[in-house]
Amino acid sequence: MATRPVESLRTKEYDALRGLLRETREATGIHQEELSRRLGRPISYIGKVETGTRRLDLVELYQIAKVLNVDLVAFIQKFIQNVDSSTK
Repeated sequence: MATRPVESLRTKEYDALRGLLRETREATGIHQEELSRRLGRPISYIGKVETGTRRLDLVELYQIAKVLNVDLVAFIQKFIQNVDSSTK
């Protein structure tokens, strides 16, 4: 049975968050498998986050940023810039 994206995750803001997460992960050279291993989560967790079928909370976002060695505040600032620029 295929999992459908949660409608509340289909917003421009969530699209921006998912895109930035994937972009950041790829820029660090870490594959989904490696990220899932470092987080102690199944690979399906990363796939669901990146495809929009699973919502992230702040603690999970912090954990991902920490594993990717990314400053969470800088990540959030970039997210806000991406969202703001997409609405202009």
